[in-house]
Amino acid sequence: MSQTDNYANVPVYTGQPPATQSAGFFQPPAPEAEGILATDQARAVAEVQAALVIAASRPRNELRARDRLLQACQRVNLASGALYQYSRGGTAISGPSIRLAEAAARAWGNMTYGFREISRRTGESECEAYAWDLETNTKAVRQFSVRHRRDTKKGGYDLTDERDIYELMANQAQRRVRAAILEIIPGDIMEDAVAECEKTMKANVGNITEAAAKLVQAFADMGIPREAVEKRLGHRIDAIQPAQIIAFRKIYASIKDGMSEPKDWFDLPTDTGAESPAQTEAAATEQEESPAKPAGKKRAKNPEPPFEPDAKQASESLIECPDRGGSMIDEWECAGCAHRQGCSSWEE
Repeated sequence: MSQTDNYANVPVYTGQPPATQSAGFFQPPAPEAEGILATDQARAVAEVQAALVIAASRPRNELRARDRLLQACQRVNLASGALYQYSRGGTAISGPSIRLAEAAARAWGNMTYGFREISRRTGESECEAYAWDLETNTKAVRQFSVRHRRDTKKGGYDLTDERDIYELMANQAQRRVRAAILEIIPGDIMEDAVAECEKTMKANVGNITEAAAKLVQAFADMGIPREAVEKRLGHRIDAIQPAQIIAFRKIYASIKDGMSEPKDWFDLPTDTGAESPAQTEAAATEQEESPAKPAGKKRAKNPEPPFEPDAKQASESLIECPDRGGSMIDEWECAGCAHRQGCSSWEE
């Protein structure tokens, strides 16, 4: 045996951590954290640069974009939820809802919008809503804080589940995303879209009696009784006019999107306990998480299915939308989505 063979099994130092071998499989050394961070940053920069280059090479045709938006506003399902209305200082303020803003961004093209969580500390998240015109490199940003807490009539409680925290952030981000999109898209384009939605709703009110009955049921599901609706209307619901149905649909959309509360529009008795949809959903979640109680002697009435325009039963009306980050939307809104073709949630 030569002297060289005596050192054949001696490991040679190379400056790298030694590789480990377990169960016959070679395991390479894990990359350092700095390398992973640098790779992620480089990928993000490359994606942004690619989006800007593509947007610059394919500029939008503003006339065609406007025509696409006005054509989308002729769909009844989109027009019925395209406008909101809320009361401030005794004056009714209306405007395009988040649904119409999203439709406008899709029609305008070369835009990206949404929200993201910037940082998180104990019990609170710092978020950012944005809309970015990639063609002109104009960006609108709204920063806001979200407490990980949900308030109900019976008191508030802290949120610990990641899904609940995300849904709370998404709910509070909607208004900021809408404001950011409307800051990017020209105001005259949005005014034309609002006018087209008004025209579509007036032309598709349908049977007045059926529309009035559905309207009463929709508000009843929010805890708003028929008497409160008639009191604001000024007469019996049977004598409602098409213009009043459109106005009440705007109020309904405003309450549903969280822009206003039932007490802002209706004179409700103190024991009615009308809640916004967000509070109703929170109460339902809290009831699901609590252990079931044994049934008493009194049998609870079977709740009637809530009404949504052209919607099905309440148990079937909520759909998880992959186009909105997995947030839950109503089926009638899903029917008016431009991306429903090939969507897994729609096909189900």
